[in-house]
Amino acid sequence: MKRYTRRHREEPYMGEEPYDEMDVALRFLESKERIIIFLNPAIENFQNSFSKMEMITAMDYINSLSGRTRFIAIGIDYDPQVTAHVQAFIKSRIALPHRQESTSFVEAFAKHSSSFECVGRENTAKGLLQKAAGLCIRGEPVYIGGFYTETDVLMFCSTMFLSGFLPVIISDLCSSPSERAHFSALEVASRFSKIMDTRDIQRVNRNEN
Repeated sequence: MKRYTRRHREEPYMGEEPYDEMDVALRFLESKERIIIFLNPAIENFQNSFSKMEMITAMDYINSLSGRTRFIAIGIDYDPQVTAHVQAFIKSRIALPHRQESTSFVEAFAKHSSSFECVGRENTAKGLLQKAAGLCIRGEPVYIGGFYTETDVLMFCSTMFLSGFLPVIISDLCSSPSERAHFSALEVASRFSKIMDTRDIQRVNRNEN
């Protein structure tokens, strides 16, 4: 494995230090074909998110980069064998508040998501891992976005980490109905994932140029 830094890109990575945010941002920037696993890209999830403008701005920037970016869409379902009263409890805990829609943002998200490569829906950690593993390399960064930060994104990152992958959450490509829950989840995820946003990519891009 190589450690990516601006000064020593070919220096062997011996594991004494983890990748930092600039390393994973540089790795993302220099990839000829970038893969972002995007969870639950349903339009209603975007409509109920608190950070519509930030997500659209992030997508616009990523798609402006040279090279190809593939957004791989995976939907997450709850296990159908869960009993009805447990399902009702889950739904009550993630009840979505009404949010004012911005037509332009919704249209922009629909346009972006129409080009996502959908690989289906899953309701088990094993199924998610099987879908993602074919797109990723163990020990290498796995770039992740989607809905919702505090539930499915957090669970997916922990699954990938425990399976030997390096999850990297692009924070402005994730969202939730609750701003507080979103940032709390990022804090928890930072224990086993890298957190970056498109501003990190922009800073690296400026330094490289």
